[in-house]
Amino acid sequence: MYNEIEVSKEPVSTELFRRSTASSKTIRWFLRRLVLPLTSSRLRDAYTEQFDDASRNVEIAVEGLFKLFNRHSFKGLAISRGVLHWWTTYFGAQRQATDRDRYLVYTQHDHRIPFVPDQDLLYAYMVTQVAFLASELAELLSHRELGKIARAFMDANEMGAEAFRLYPTTMPRFLDHDRLCLMVVQKLDAPLNCCPSLHITYSLLLDNTARWLGDRLTDRREMLESLRVSTQGMFNSVLYTKQHSLLDVAFGILCAGEIFRIHFGGGFDDLTHNFPSLSRHHPIPYDLIIEMLEEAQWHRQRNDSLASALGSYLQANGFKTVAPGEDLTGKCFHTGKQELTEAR
Repeated sequence: MYNEIEVSKEPVSTELFRRSTASSKTIRWFLRRLVLPLTSSRLRDAYTEQFDDASRNVEIAVEGLFKLFNRHSFKGLAISRGVLHWWTTYFGAQRQATDRDRYLVYTQHDHRIPFVPDQDLLYAYMVTQVAFLASELAELLSHRELGKIARAFMDANEMGAEAFRLYPTTMPRFLDHDRLCLMVVQKLDAPLNCCPSLHITYSLLLDNTARWLGDRLTDRREMLESLRVSTQGMFNSVLYTKQHSLLDVAFGILCAGEIFRIHFGGGFDDLTHNFPSLSRHHPIPYDLIIEMLEEAQWHRQRNDSLASALGSYLQANGFKTVAPGEDLTGKCFHTGKQELTEAR
């Protein structure tokens, strides 16, 4: 049943995202009066037009967390522990990389992918989805089962953070846009901690965990639809918004597969079998992601951790580092020449 759900081509198109409740409208009313006055007057009209859609991310997250702690406060502690762990490990690794040279992972192949800033809603939807799914799973699973899932995500945090600390990576910032969600993301999250993409890792872990739970989710079609739309679309969203590179996606897939097999056994689906279909609708070199993933797997077999595999990959392919504060506008790493060049 889960794999039969049709994947929408819209960034976020589930009934969950479209539906507004009385509480969500109240949250939106307060957010509108709190956020919009703080934004640039030059972009105020654009932000106002986008506000209802952008606000849905916050509304769903707040409602999900309220439902979780109102009905299952003890189970909510397991989820809270996982969120706190992400916050400390992710931003802790980011702080350590602030004053260090870092590898530029934006290549000429990435530069050929168009910048589509209105894919920001789905990118920001990751946090929303975690809160919503946590509240839904708390209705079905025991505290011990939720703890097992939370542990998997914490191990993914650790695996990603080790790579961030040992081999810091960066992307150029694309600031020429009028998107509210993307502006908030860019202000909160520095262009570091790029590889692996934890957006890809978390999406695939959530998707595969749902399949692992199987028939227990039969009556949660809305949740499953939301999950599959997000997982499938996240491959495009992270690349279109220029938050991540193709290499980040490949290592994000690798990280998700490794964590899933450790905690839940075999049967991991990386969804790359859907890439040929996606390629008919999106100007993204999905075949190159698969090539990078295969090479990343080769390096992982010859190294004792994902972090060391990333280092081995970067060095084998001649990736170059840039200094903190260096202006990366219009620059990329050319994989053929193995040098930093003008992006074109």
